[in-house]
Amino acid sequence: MKIVCTLVLFIAGFMMGHAQLSQAPMIFTGDFMITSVAGEDVSETALSLTIDNKKRSISGTTGCNNYMTDYALRGTALQFSYVANTKRACPHDDIEQLYYDNLSEVTSFLKKGDTITLYRDSDAIITGISKKALIDNNK
Repeated sequence: MKIVCTLVLFIAGFMMGHAQLSQAPMIFTGDFMITSVAGEDVSETALSLTIDNKKRSISGTTGCNNYMTDYALRGTALQFSYVANTKRACPHDDIEQLYYDNLSEVTSFLKKGDTITLYRDSDAIITGISKKALIDNNK
């Protein structure tokens, strides 16, 4: 009987933990090309952002270096952990540094259609468009 009670409690605890995980706020999974950073048009660069909801991570390229970070989300409040990146010497490292500086200041996001906008408080600081939308528009 003791074993049965222990087993029932274990299963109940597992189910409660699973229910909490499934109710955790979620961003969305997708690949985006960054079009502007701090009001500067960067659409001609190869800045990209890939969101992986399962891993709670964001990664991408600045056109020269690769980067990755984890995120925490509460509603639309978004916070990134430390950004890890490769350290190649890049010809346009001013744009790369501008991107990293702004990425570290993100506090929220809005996805509308094929566009993602990352905000610092109420200021839009990074904007991107879905890679799928870019491909569909070029067909």
